[in-house]
Amino acid sequence: MGISFVREFLRQRLIQGLDEADYERLATATEGTKSRLEDDYLTLRRYCAALLDEKLPDADPTLDEIQRDVEEVWRTFPGKYPTRPAAVLRAVGLQALADIAAKDEPSVKPILWLTGSTLVEHMPLGRDREILIPLMTQWGEAVEELAVREWQDTEAFNTNTHIPFDKTAMAKLGADAFGVDENSAVTAVHLAPVMLKITQGLSNLVNHNASQLSQSLAQALTDGLSRIAVSQKRRTDLLWWKQTLYSQSLQTSYRDIQSPAVQAFALAYDLHLQLPSVYPQSIEYLLRETAKELFGELGSWRTSPCAFATEVVSHPAVAKTLAEFQPTSVGRVAFLEFLAAASQNQAELDAAKLRVGLPDDLELSGGDISVWVLRELTAHALSVFDEEHEE
Repeated sequence: MGISFVREFLRQRLIQGLDEADYERLATATEGTKSRLEDDYLTLRRYCAALLDEKLPDADPTLDEIQRDVEEVWRTFPGKYPTRPAAVLRAVGLQALADIAAKDEPSVKPILWLTGSTLVEHMPLGRDREILIPLMTQWGEAVEELAVREWQDTEAFNTNTHIPFDKTAMAKLGADAFGVDENSAVTAVHLAPVMLKITQGLSNLVNHNASQLSQSLAQALTDGLSRIAVSQKRRTDLLWWKQTLYSQSLQTSYRDIQSPAVQAFALAYDLHLQLPSVYPQSIEYLLRETAKELFGELGSWRTSPCAFATEVVSHPAVAKTLAEFQPTSVGRVAFLEFLAAASQNQAELDAAKLRVGLPDDLELSGGDISVWVLRELTAHALSVFDEEHEE
């Protein structure tokens, strides 16, 4: 794929001073970035969170790594700019993400959309808005299509189920019916005299393949009914969860939890445990509606990410859950890692705050917080699952 993101950044006047040879060098550099990310989905998430931020600090390690890729093919790159051209490096990185997402690997688009969607919704966007919004929309639509296929009952019966027929017998049927060689063309004048022969031949063919046909149809029916049963149970369990407002993880009613922050986290965590690897957008609406049951129709409880982190880790069970999401040593941190940092000390939380990339004055409703946690849990699960699967 061409280096279209560099051209888009140029069109938005985020970068300048590149000629056609420079584009070719940057396109080659993108291949190096892609090769580092294709099999490392946790790093892919870090890159996504960093590169969506127009105000990404020049010293961010993500930019260091991309610049090394560029310098591998463009030795004089540092001399072209008096200061680090963060926008050029972001464009190269975003192109790498888009190219990886364009492949058939089913986990990549969900990981990227789940990681980046909340950031794009709540961070202040500048001139790159015209670039980032279409990108996230494209990924989101692909994830929705994938999720709907996963959830639809109508997909339960696979219309592509292979029904085995004896090809030799089928060819012989045609040859006998039309009185021609099986490789010959058949014209309309042959059809009328041989319809009876075709009917008789098909009957014999089905009888000849009856055993295999019966087994294939039975398997298709069993698989279809199984998918329907799983789908219906999933829907029933979700409605029961919303109706009862019972936290399976904390073994208590959400209404009996005193902390709104813990309520918001538990809602997302319990819902995540009931979901497959991807989910349709209707699930997030279900989560927001459930949050309204607790926080009020107008979302009366609002909080900042820092206040939420400090409060949520005060609950021992939640703090234990977050322990597996310790921040990485370099670069941007995911929201779950940001929350985990709060369980360490204030200094760790302050450091993580600078690395999560959100404005200081950001306040979110309980529903927004729950949706963010759900997206993060799902993205992390996909990233870790694929890494473990590779091993």
